[in-house]
Amino acid sequence: LGLGTYGGRVNTVAPDATASAQRDSILTTSCSVGWQNPQDEARHLAWVRAFYRDLFADTGGVPKPGEVCDGAMINHSDVDLADPQWKPCAVHTTRLSRDASAPS
Repeated sequence: LGLGTYGGRVNTVAPDATASAQRDSILTTSCSVGWQNPQDEARHLAWVRAFYRDLFADTGGVPKPGEVCDGAMINHSDVDLADPQWKPCAVHTTRLSRDASAPS
């Protein structure tokens, strides 16, 4: 789990002024995994996917925009968010990367 601080001048830009709507966040998170042996791929991907779903368990396993979370950052592409197997909630993928008040 990677944590990055956020704020300052980044948060002075209006949420609808750029493609990135996260303008009141204090942290960014990044779940990533790596491995050396190709045969370990499935095991490591399963672990990080389960961790990600657990991290966002209260919002259907994804970073649904709301009071606590500002959604998925457009700069942190997550191909799993386009796959119904890994995105079990009904929130449209593009809404996950925008502020809840942004136009669809």
